[in-house]
Amino acid sequence: MNKPIGWDIGGAHLKAVRLDATGKVLTVRQVYCPLWRGLHELDAAIDTVLSEFNINAHVSAQFVTMTGELADIFPNRSAGVMQIAQLAAQKLSGKVMFYAGEKGFVTLDAVAAHTSNIASMNWLASVQFVAQKT
Repeated sequence: MNKPIGWDIGGAHLKAVRLDATGKVLTVRQVYCPLWRGLHELDAAIDTVLSEFNINAHVSAQFVTMTGELADIFPNRSAGVMQIAQLAAQKLSGKVMFYAGEKGFVTLDAVAAHTSNIASMNWLASVQFVAQKT
């Protein structure tokens, strides 16, 4: 069964929601993730969520937004977007897509060309989703 996962990677928390094939929310999780301490914190937080979601089958698609690129460990926002996207793509299965604002969702291969569209766009993803529902 197709059960996509949506992720929001912040500087202090990792949020995730798992949906069923109809878009109904199955599970929501927020995990403390002090990203300013290092990418190992994000690595561990993703593992925690995947374990709690009991992922034992292939996930068809995973959708990522972020604000974590603002953490002090990155020399600039672009580098933060790239490093977070690379780690997420490495850790997550299935088709991993990154929200790039007006560009929509892009694959890891396109992240470098759209870092400014990806950085801190989680708010826009929420607004666009709500607008589509009303």
